[in-house]
Amino acid sequence: TVAGYLALNLLAAAVTGVWYRRWCRSVAWSPQGLMPSAEPIDVGTGETAILFVHGFNDVPYVWRRLIDAWSQRGCRCRAMRLPGAGERDCRPTLASLRAAVDDELRALRKTNRRVVLVGHSMGGALALDAVFRAEAANRPDRLVLLAPLVEVSRARSPVLSARGWYLVLRALLPALRWVPSVFKEYLHAEDDETFVYRRDRFNEIGWYRALFALVKTLRSADKSRLQVPTLVVTAGDDRVVDSAATTRFFTGLPGVELREIPGASHVLPLNGAVLADCSLLEDWKRSEE
Repeated sequence: TVAGYLALNLLAAAVTGVWYRRWCRSVAWSPQGLMPSAEPIDVGTGETAILFVHGFNDVPYVWRRLIDAWSQRGCRCRAMRLPGAGERDCRPTLASLRAAVDDELRALRKTNRRVVLVGHSMGGALALDAVFRAEAANRPDRLVLLAPLVEVSRARSPVLSARGWYLVLRALLPALRWVPSVFKEYLHAEDDETFVYRRDRFNEIGWYRALFALVKTLRSADKSRLQVPTLVVTAGDDRVVDSAATTRFFTGLPGVELREIPGASHVLPLNGAVLADCSLLEDWKRSEE
């Protein structure tokens, strides 16, 4: 039985490794080993800088339409890349993800008068975590969270929780490194099918380890450290993160505004209603000028 267990692990690791390498051959990697959609985006000028943090199994290009809209309103817009996203042969960790967000915030603090931090899904959780951990000098002036990860939805895993399935996978196949994504490889805007981009087909196992460690960290976070005006937007038909858990987490916190977009699915940066709602940032920007 031990030999069979080891053989199963080796076989699973070998098969997924071959599958991953075959997929890699279909991607036009840059000399730095990045997918085209994974390149950071930095456009626009202005005293206000907006730092966009993408989510799990996503890339900076998810922010392209919001960046185009807000750079035209006199803001510098930067969509950072989380280490490992759209990157060949990556090994992401929670420490590397945190450090990347901290570094981006610190750099914008040096060049711009105001900094708005915008995060989606796991990127929202990382943005919130950064605010909880930051010293006053490195905090953003405004926080906007779109469908932030507080708890993973059980809509896709009714038998066990997502973390439960992860633990089962690690127990049965500890040698497995590449996990086929349960999400679509190509995404398009909900209101514009011509806006399409490609993202990772496989997730390195470190992404899951970092995700569940981050969720655990937020559960015990000191919420009193959320000392910046915060807008939290949830999706009415979210089957990826638990919107009810998000609402419970933020309800009653001073300086937090909660909104829901009825009927919207998880990827709010691709939702036309989010793009059209200039008040997400415009009211705040106008009041500061």
